[in-house]
Amino acid sequence: MNAQTEEHLPDPNDLPVRKIGRAAPDSDAALIGATRKRAISADRTDSANDRQVGGAHYGGTGFQHWDLVVLFDLDYFQGQVTKYVLRWNKKNGVEDLKKAQHFLEKYIEEIEAGRIHR
Repeated sequence: MNAQTEEHLPDPNDLPVRKIGRAAPDSDAALIGATRKRAISADRTDSANDRQVGGAHYGGTGFQHWDLVVLFDLDYFQGQVTKYVLRWNKKNGVEDLKKAQHFLEKYIEEIEAGRIHR
């Protein structure tokens, strides 16, 4: 990412905190879309979905995992769990399922401790 692109990206500390399972407000969707368009147009004309950096373990599915994350408004832990579950049989086998399990265990700990809310 170049300096020109960085100056247009929002400060993560300024982004609204959303509860799990809630749809992103229109303003968030517009911000995400605008940020994505600026990042793409800054250095290249193709979409990030048009290329794969490092490995082909998501190839052939017809979608990229990040599109699933955006579509279902998944939080960090949900994104990690689904990432490892979706790729386990094409990349690291049972090790990826264990990674998914590890993220799920941490997610449950955070929910039970009251640090993550629905």
